[in-house]
Amino acid sequence: MEVYFGGAYQGKLDYVCSKKNMSVVADGADCNIEDLENAEILNHMHLLIKRYVKEGKSTDSLIDSLYDINPEIIIICDEVGSGIVPLEKEDRIYREAVGRVLCSAVKKAVHVERVICGIGQCLKGGQ
Repeated sequence: MEVYFGGAYQGKLDYVCSKKNMSVVADGADCNIEDLENAEILNHMHLLIKRYVKEGKSTDSLIDSLYDINPEIIIICDEVGSGIVPLEKEDRIYREAVGRVLCSAVKKAVHVERVICGIGQCLKGGQ
């Protein structure tokens, strides 16, 4: 498992696709966990988490489930924990869930990068 995260619209997907020469991408906006079995990349993991939170599903074992079905998957996620704390309780719960899931993913990942303006900054796993 590899994890790439950063702010919205920072070129994360383009960066990963060009670096890894991969193209089988599942989108967290509309995929389910079974769709990820054959995907090379899960883009917009934060949107998958948002759907889980909205549906009242627990995200506690999301990374373990994902790792069990596809340990080689590359996860791309927006960083949503910076800035002003949201006023709405549901938004705060979502924001915390993304942070917790990312922490879990990074623990399992062999490689982690933060992408800013299309440039990767390696945090774990070297080149």
